[in-house]
Order: sequence, then C-alpha cells, then structure tokens
Amino acid sequence: MNRARNIDTFRHAFAAPTSASAVSGTVATHLTQGGTVPLTRAGMRKQVVQNLSQVAPPGEEFVACVHVETGMSPWLAHLLERIPLVGGLIGIAIYSSREYYFITLTNTSLVVHRAARLTNRPKDFMFAVPIAASPISDIKKGWLLWSRMHFLFPGELKPSRLNFHRIWNADIQHFIAAMPHAVEGAEKFGVAPAIPGQGTFAADAVPSDQQR
Repeated sequence: MNRARNIDTFRHAFAAPTSASAVSGTVATHLTQGGTVPLTRAGMRKQVVQNLSQVAPPGEEFVACVHVETGMSPWLAHLLERIPLVGGLIGIAIYSSREYYFITLTNTSLVVHRAARLTNRPKDFMFAVPIAASPISDIKKGWLLWSRMHFLFPGELKPSRLNFHRIWNADIQHFIAAMPHAVEGAEKFGVAPAIPGQGTFAADAVPSDQQR
C-alpha cells in the first residue's frame, strides 16, 4: 500500500480536531495539568497533546512524552565550548547540528513530532510506530542533569543518540514501564526483548517525505 496514503488514512481517522481533554479522558487531563507557557515542562506536554489530538485515531490514550535532542552529550558539548579561541565555533557547530523532537508514549505506540529549536514548541507530526517495534534502546538515566537513550528512526540503519533533561525523568519512567527491555543492561537481568509487529500503527506507514 502507498505510504503516503497510509499516513493520510491515519490522520483522517481523527477527522475533526479535538481538545486535548477530549482525547483520552483522565490520561489527557493528567498530561495537560499545569501551566501554559511552552518553555515549561507542563506547557510543552500540553501543546504536544493538543497537536496529537488532531491526528490520533479514536481510542488512542496518551501516557507520557519527552523532549529530546540529538548529538553528543550536552555535558561534553559544554566542555568543548570552553576551549580557548575555538570553543565558540565548536559550540555553534554542535548547536546547528542538533535536531529536536518530542517522543510521545501512547497505549499502543511511540509518536514523534519535530520540536522548534528556540522555543521547544512541538511542530509537525513525523511518524508513529508500535511500541513493540522497539525503536528505543539503551535508556540510561544520568545522575545529574542529562540522560540519554537511542532511537532507531525509520529508514536508518543505526540508532541515533537522544539526550533528555532530568525534568523528564518522571515521564521516562512510563517509557521504561512500557518497554523494560529498552533499559541499558536489561538483558543482564533476564528481560525478554519485545516482539515486533504489534500495535496500532505500522512502521511502513511513514511516507518518505516525513522521514529524517
């Protein structure tokens, strides 16, 4: 089936845009509690749910979301930026190469939106894949500010490193509960891997113009 047609069908399933609170009852309400300023965690979550409510099929329940950025550890980037004479240029190069996303966990899927570089506002919907497709791996929560995971984007051969701030740790716990196999070192504790192919959305529903 044509990929672009698949994604149009996915969007058409939610024909009329709905308020976030109407999408998923108590879960959506839980995600939208707090302030409305986009730069706050609560504001970012609220806007993510509002955007998703415009494309989500009926019955989809929103559980948690996380704002991530690609590239090297922000800690290492900070150290490199402090190198005399060239640190400023290194910082500009690192910043310009980063990409920013929101990853949302629903009852069936992982949904990805682009995020604005300066304001952290959620932007265009990219794709959704089943939780059991297991695109997330190596979740490692840091001791201080920054943690990381890896995410295999559709059409790519290697997972990308994604960094997330500690303000999202509570949300990440929901990701870990849904995908215990995705925690770094999970195999050492006998956690079974996910079975691909389960969930509401299919990975091949991503049109070529929406891939990274």
